[in-house]
Amino acid sequence: MPRPIIIPDVMELATLGDLRILVEKHLPKEYRSKFTWRQFAGLLKRGAEGQQDVAEVSTALRIVLQLEGVKCQ
Repeated sequence: MPRPIIIPDVMELATLGDLRILVEKHLPKEYRSKFTWRQFAGLLKRGAEGQQDVAEVSTALRIVLQLEGVKCQ
């Protein structure tokens, strides 16, 4: 990722693997089923497969976090 995303008291996200862990282990199931998180998961998968620019994945995560009211740095 272009630069790490830090979610205080949760984790620092520096790689696509970190993003996957966030979605699969830290995000409650009811959130994972939301449209925005499902779309992000697809984008993340494409990023991991080299079909999506990693910077776009990072930007998308920041947007989704902002929509959910999650503070990050």
